[in-house]
Formats: sequence, C-alpha cells, structure tokens
Amino acid sequence: FLKPVFLNEMVEVCAQPLELGPVKLSVQLTVTADPEGPNRRVALTGIYTFVQLDEQHRPQRINYNILSDLA
Repeated sequence: FLKPVFLNEMVEVCAQPLELGPVKLSVQLTVTADPEGPNRRVALTGIYTFVQLDEQHRPQRINYNILSDLA
C-alpha cells in the first residue's frame, strides 16, 4: 500500500499482464484513488501470480482461449 483510499472515494483498478505461462499467469495491478479528481494518486501496486489447479490441486494448463470470449 502506498497511499490511503478514503471512504466513498472512487478507485480505478488497472491490470497489465506480465507473464502468460502454460500453468501460471502474472499480472501487475495498479489501484488509483480519485482517478479523475484533484487528489489523484496511486494507492496500491503489486504483482500477483495465479496458478490454475485441477481437482487434485495439481497445476493444470490454462486455457487462454476463454479470455478472448470475455473481451
């Protein structure tokens, strides 16, 4: 966390893919508080890594084709 976000304040969340591997996906998230106001500031930034698991909790290949259906 870099800066506070106050109650009832608008936030903007942006995600940028960093790594699209066969079983893991890494994205950088940036949260901006008061994005269109006079007090615009980056409140949070971080890199998050997700791994797809099957029913036995083993790594499983990610089907990136379903992501194009969401766009």
